Amino acid sequence: MPIIVGEVGWPTDGDRNANIENGRRLQPRIASASDEQQGDTSKKGSIDVYLFSLIDEDAKSIAPGNFERHWGIFEYDGKPKYGLNLSGHEEDMNLVSAHGVKYLERRWCIIDPDATDLASLPRSMDLPVLSQIALPSA
Repeated sequence: MPIIVGEVGWPTDGDRNANIENGRRLQPRIASASDEQQGDTSKKGSIDVYLFSLIDEDAKSIAPGNFERHWGIFEYDGKPKYGLNLSGHEEDMNLVSAHGVKYLERRWCIIDPDATDLASLPRSMDLPVLSQIALPSA
């Protein structure tokens, strides 16, 4: 039976044990273990591993904890948090920064105090583009 690990990683902020050093220690072990053709004890073979997550997600809910936005191996702007070789081999193939990242203006949305369709507000507030909710009619 093939082994597939769906989400593995270490948060780098938001908790006392969530830090860059612990992430730096864990991630290379994951990459090398998945490439060592070890499999489980009953069947040898490679293990497919999917890292969680590529980038930090500033808009992610922190309801489970403050660490929830900090699972990425890259900062939100594409800079690697630490050196990491994902090839599974010894040669130096560290992550590289993203170039040309364009930042959008910060925007705030305010619910119109005169809005009449209040039943639609919870649904509209779940939309990824918050500018779609009722805005003040200045």
